[in-house]
Amino acid sequence: MKLLLAFRASQTSISQAKPDDVGNWSTPLDKLCDTSLECQSKATMESPLGMRDALSSQYALNVVVHAPSASNWTIAAYFLSSVLTSASATAMIDEFDFTLTQLCDALLTPKAIPVMTARLWDLNPTQMSLIATASSGPDVALPFELLHHAFETRAKARPHVRAVEIQDQWLSYGELDALANSVASDLAHLGVCVGSRVAVIMDRCLEFPIGLLAVLKVGAAMMPLDVAFPSARLAFMVADAGVCAVVTTSQFRQTIVDLELAVDVVVIDVATSKSEFVPSACHMATKLDEAYIVYTSGSTGKPKGVPVLHHSAVNSMERFGDILEIKEDSRVFQLMAIGFDGFQADMWESLSFGATL
Repeated sequence: MKLLLAFRASQTSISQAKPDDVGNWSTPLDKLCDTSLECQSKATMESPLGMRDALSSQYALNVVVHAPSASNWTIAAYFLSSVLTSASATAMIDEFDFTLTQLCDALLTPKAIPVMTARLWDLNPTQMSLIATASSGPDVALPFELLHHAFETRAKARPHVRAVEIQDQWLSYGELDALANSVASDLAHLGVCVGSRVAVIMDRCLEFPIGLLAVLKVGAAMMPLDVAFPSARLAFMVADAGVCAVVTTSQFRQTIVDLELAVDVVVIDVATSKSEFVPSACHMATKLDEAYIVYTSGSTGKPKGVPVLHHSAVNSMERFGDILEIKEDSRVFQLMAIGFDGFQADMWESLSFGATL
C-alpha cells in the first residue's frame, strides 16, 4: 500500500482522468464496462449535517477504496438499482472479497509452494452451495429400473392388446415380447451382453421394435439406424460405436453384407422366430448402463454418438408420458425418422403405458 501511495503522489503533477470520464469520452458506457474499481488517497467528505450521502453511479457496480494513509482505509460500494438488486450486488461484492482474499493468501504463501492463478476463477463457498442447490431437484424413485421393463410388465398383464401397427399388419404385446425374446436368444448365442452395442438397421416395419427390444433384453445398448442412410455413413457409425452385431431383416441382409462391417448379422424372421430366452447374469443391465445410442446429423463435422443411460431414458418416458396423457387404449401416431431420438421417445412412451404405436 505504501508503494501505491508513493506512486500516486508522484503522479499528482500529471493530468489524470477518472474512469467516468473515460467512459464518457469513448463508446457508450454500458458497452465499455459495467463495473468500476477506484482507489484514491483523497479523504471522503463527511456531511456537515450528519446525513448519509446518496451517491449515484453510472456503473452497475462501483467499488471505491479511499486510502488517505496506510492505516486508514474506507471501502464503499454503489450499484444501480435499475440494473442490480441489493442481493445481487452484495453477492458480487462477496465474490470480489473472496478473490482479494485469495490474492492476499497467495502473497503470504512461501515461494516454494506453487500458487495456481487458475484458482482465482473459483467461486466462494456460498456461491458454490447456491449453484449445487439450484442444480438438484427432488430425488423421486422411478417405477422401473430399465427402459424395457414397463413394456414387459404390460405384455404380461395384457398380452392380447395391440402394441404396434403398420398399415394392415400388427403385433400384440404378447407377440412382440415373444418375438423379441427369440431374437434376444440369437444375440445371446453370439456373446452379446451388458456392455455390447448392437445396431438395428432396417426401414420402418414391424421388425424394427422387435430388434430394439431384443437388444435391451440381452443387456446391450441398441443403436437404431435407417437403412436408407448412405452406405459410408452407416459404415462409419457402426465402426465408430464399436458395434458387435447388426440386427436386420431378410430384405436388407445383402445390403448389410455389402457394407463389409466385419460383425455378426442377425436376421429377424417373424414366421420362424420361436426360441425362448433365459437371461444369464451377463445379461442383467443396471440403470447406469447404456440403453441406446443416437448419432448427431454431422452438420458441424462427423456425426457424433450420444449414449443415453437407462435411468435417464426411464425418467424421460415417465415424465412425457404424463404430459401427453398416454394411457392404455391410446393410439400414438409415429412419423419421425426411425434413426432420430424422437422416434425412441414416441416408441417407449407408447409401449411403456400400454398404448398402440
